[in-house]
Amino acid sequence: MDLLKKAWSVMDALRGSIRISSLDVINIYEEWLETGRFNLSVLNLKESVDLNELESLLEQLSEDELIQFFYMINQHDRTHELFEFDEGEKLALEIFKHYAETSGTVLDIASGSGHFIRQLHEAGIGSDYHGEELNPNAIKIAEVLSRLSGVKKLDIKETDSLIHWSKDKYDMVYCNMPFLGNVRQEIRRQLAENPEYKLDKIAISDWIFTLRVYAALKEDGVGISIVRGAALNAIRDKEVRKWLVDRKCLKAVIQLPSDLMNYTAIPTYMLILTKTENDKIRFIDASGEYVTGATRQKNTFTEDNIGRIMTDLQSGSERTTDVTESDLEKVEYNLHPLVHLKNAENHLINPVPLKELTTQLLRGRDINKQTLDADKDKDKAGYLLNLSDLDDIYIDDIKQPISQELLDANQKMLVKENDLVITSRGSKIKVAIIDKATADKQVIVSSNITIIRPDTGKVDPHYLLAYMNSEIGHNMIERMNTGSVIFTFTNKKLAEYLVPVLSEEEMNLIADEMKIELADYKRMQRSIKRFKEKLPTIFNKFDKEDY
Repeated sequence: MDLLKKAWSVMDALRGSIRISSLDVINIYEEWLETGRFNLSVLNLKESVDLNELESLLEQLSEDELIQFFYMINQHDRTHELFEFDEGEKLALEIFKHYAETSGTVLDIASGSGHFIRQLHEAGIGSDYHGEELNPNAIKIAEVLSRLSGVKKLDIKETDSLIHWSKDKYDMVYCNMPFLGNVRQEIRRQLAENPEYKLDKIAISDWIFTLRVYAALKEDGVGISIVRGAALNAIRDKEVRKWLVDRKCLKAVIQLPSDLMNYTAIPTYMLILTKTENDKIRFIDASGEYVTGATRQKNTFTEDNIGRIMTDLQSGSERTTDVTESDLEKVEYNLHPLVHLKNAENHLINPVPLKELTTQLLRGRDINKQTLDADKDKDKAGYLLNLSDLDDIYIDDIKQPISQELLDANQKMLVKENDLVITSRGSKIKVAIIDKATADKQVIVSSNITIIRPDTGKVDPHYLLAYMNSEIGHNMIERMNTGSVIFTFTNKKLAEYLVPVLSEEEMNLIADEMKIELADYKRMQRSIKRFKEKLPTIFNKFDKEDY
């Protein structure tokens, strides 16, 4: 057994008597760096324990082995979890190596334990290293481990990178940000009041960190930002995406494989930023560029994987596309690679047929004009939803009242709250959601409309609504068309319609975004309706006898 494994086995055997804290180990290392002695008395002993063997083993370990020993302990220490992204760092190293001034200065925003800085130093990239980190314990870990790694020039500031923007500029800037929730109001206000940005509609914090990367770059610097997919196409973040596109600072957007991170399975995306003008943005689908780790179920990059991604970045391939600013304007500055790459449906993340996410797909029945005419004089009990009522992503006014007799005869076609309805035959694709107010009106659908009843235990209806109304979602619907002049499809084709099932976290983000935007849109529509009702009466305030 080698010394490192033996040291861990001794420590592991002592776990019943010692509270193993990775921060305690850092304190031990710090004292050793100062005095040359491993003082294990700081460990929290539950009883008298002989630590001489462990101390002797630590004295025989190299600096690199001491770092490995720390990580072995940290794996079992939930109080000081380190959120590092080894695979993303491998790719970032190669990007800096090819495009940045590798002897220059480095800034790691949200630097955590300084893992990326140590990787840069080991690769001979950078000469002066800086970090920004909010957690003081993470800073201490970074400083001690960096000393063990031989990093000479290191300065990590304890700061909130979202609020405090340094004016210093760097050759290389990296940010693997913490995936936070909504942006705090004070941060929005700060960006809105800053004359350089004037941005007040940022919903996802990923973009604040990305703006920090851009702001910290020298004129010939290179920045890398890791973001979630939700940031790339969220409606409320269109303004900040446009801001970045207008400045031509985005060199590339790389879709990374899922399951690369230790602490989350969600797919991530790498943005490459420069201050030199990029007339086009290269979108790269690297989602299939990985191998499954031998000792864990996470995916990893090999040198060959990294090499092929770098070739895509430098030369392009069948899984890349270059997109202009005018192209992006047409799609609301959507930066999600799936929107731009050819055959994007082949790259959907975890695609699942719609039939597996629904409890029912119901095509409406034909109720002929003669039946409806005969029904006119009967007491109104509900409504028939026709194509002419399906003008938007939600239903407002329904014009065709029907009797209880017709309702009873078509009970299977009765919509429920959170159902989606889609035009199964018509001139345009329309997908809408049924809210409670509409469901309470007792509504059945006509033969040109299909009811999609989501299984809410598997998918949020608002996530499905957002996807089916997205560009790629619409493109996938168009491919179901079996008509020539009139768009039409069968329930059989609809059942096989592919839906990307992302992580629960990402799907919830998208669903929440959809709910917020839909609520805002309904309010605007009500205001427009009130205005239209009021418009003919405004002039009536004047007495006709006055003119």
